[in-house]
Amino acid sequence: MHDDRELIEERITRELVERVLPLVHPERLPLAVEAGASLDELTPFEVGSEWGPPWGTTWFRCTADIPDSWSGARVEAIIDLGFEADSPGFQCEGLVRDADGQPVQGIHPRRMAVPVAATSGRASIVVEAASNPMFPQFQPSPLGSLETAGDKQLYRLRRADLVVVDPDGEGLLHDLHVLDGVMREFDVRDQRRPRLLRVLARALDAVAAGSSAAEVRAIVAPTLAVPTHRRISPPMKIGTGAVVAAMTWLDLQWSAVSLSVVLVVALAANALYGAYVWFAAPAPE
Repeated sequence: MHDDRELIEERITRELVERVLPLVHPERLPLAVEAGASLDELTPFEVGSEWGPPWGTTWFRCTADIPDSWSGARVEAIIDLGFEADSPGFQCEGLVRDADGQPVQGIHPRRMAVPVAATSGRASIVVEAASNPMFPQFQPSPLGSLETAGDKQLYRLRRADLVVVDPDGEGLLHDLHVLDGVMREFDVRDQRRPRLLRVLARALDAVAAGSSAAEVRAIVAPTLAVPTHRRISPPMKIGTGAVVAAMTWLDLQWSAVSLSVVLVVALAANALYGAYVWFAAPAPE
């Protein structure tokens, strides 16, 4: 039989980004950006432009008019200062401030979304950004000192958008991420791995066919409800407890070897019963 496991797993990795992630933000519009060394020195700034000398501070103001049709929706600003996704820190970072200058939240590779009130009118997001240098590991670097770091711009503003968040699209992305992560933890010889692989493939087929995020979530919901490990049955819990109680009561009369034998027998019986329940249970669709 042809083994296409690796091909399907590569497809899952690719389509989570290309097909599922866009479902999270079905509507978006670009933010107008201004940048400068302070809020009094802001000038128009194009997304894609470089910013940030080593150890410098750059202020950004991002604005947009929220459409009336977005009223009541969950709206966020997505701001990517030029992050490297592999590292949650040790690079540029941002601090969102409100109209009074008070801190609201940080911006970093794992949190680029800023909640925005979904009311008609103008939205404004102010970000105080720090251009911390990224250092090569275990190697000397001139970036460690202001005297030798220079003034070359280190980062490029990649994205500044206002988006509507679809809860079902976001939930589907999380659902598939969880199933994909659990699947890859199983050994390739474990029968649960191909089961999850088939479910993920069916879900991606449905996404490609134009099914809604809610419809695709219904496909994977039964599989998400199945525990990765079968629970110990109540009779086995009672039996194991009785054995332990008896062993404790007879502790002064039984030798350590006898206690070990009883414990091993109890654990073996429990494992055999769990295996029977697993193999006897029907495979999830």
